[in-house]
Amino acid sequence: MAVIGQRVQPRQQRRPCACRQRWGHVVELLIALDRFVADLPPRLSTGLLPGIDLAAEPIPVGQWDDPARFRDGRDALTLLARLRGGPRPWPPGPEHQPVTVGTPSDGAHLWYQAPADRLRQSLSDPQGRFGLAWQVDLKAGWSYGIAPGAVTTTGTYQLRGGDPARPGRMPAWLAREVIRAATAPPPRAASSTPPSELGGPGSAAYLTTVISRGAVELAAMTDGRKRALSALAYHVGGLLVWSGQSREQIVSQLIDAGTATGLRTGEATRIVRRALTNGEGRPLNPPGRRQQAV
Repeated sequence: MAVIGQRVQPRQQRRPCACRQRWGHVVELLIALDRFVADLPPRLSTGLLPGIDLAAEPIPVGQWDDPARFRDGRDALTLLARLRGGPRPWPPGPEHQPVTVGTPSDGAHLWYQAPADRLRQSLSDPQGRFGLAWQVDLKAGWSYGIAPGAVTTTGTYQLRGGDPARPGRMPAWLAREVIRAATAPPPRAASSTPPSELGGPGSAAYLTTVISRGAVELAAMTDGRKRALSALAYHVGGLLVWSGQSREQIVSQLIDAGTATGLRTGEATRIVRRALTNGEGRPLNPPGRRQQAV
């Protein structure tokens, strides 16, 4: 995952830290390597590394066409390093040392200096369409990050290496791939609503407010978080087409709201995608517009 946020000192606390601005003078980007159980993409050649067709790359087929080689995000990132990073993909110098954090789900967070401005969050999905690699997320822009050392309801985010005050620069090959994955235009949901009634600053701002307020309420909860996240995603789904917002960007925001309460990423993802889809099937009447008589 990748996040831009104010530096948060590690504290013993029951809720995760939410970060949305700069950490000191350095804008950081976080790569999250997931380890929760997930199916491999339907097509390994295009789903393991979204945006890259491995069948057309100069890499032996045996390095990517065997499902047994891929257990989690670490394996997918290793494949990307092998393809783009050359014989020594990870420079040993301290200037390239990321802040490495072990997550409660046995995953890993790698904090680097962001390689560019205005990067967009990109979460991996089961179809292998988004993200840096299978089970590898990038988070940027509107996002939440859990500070190294924070204690959540699911466990501690343990600092394992690097200096949180001076995250390293990612190697050039990784920077190019991150920029590619995090600047691609997000998909937009098709709609039969006339363009004149879609989007606009007002509708987008309204939906952002709904999500922000919902995230604050979720962060204060100790019980019923899954049910509340589902209700929020369902409500947002009913307003999504009217808002003109990118579906994947909204999904990312809702997942962040869930993980910021201590839910695991895979758990929050399943809840959000299911409830959002259900909400999209029952569009809400836009705020301020009266229901037409029939």
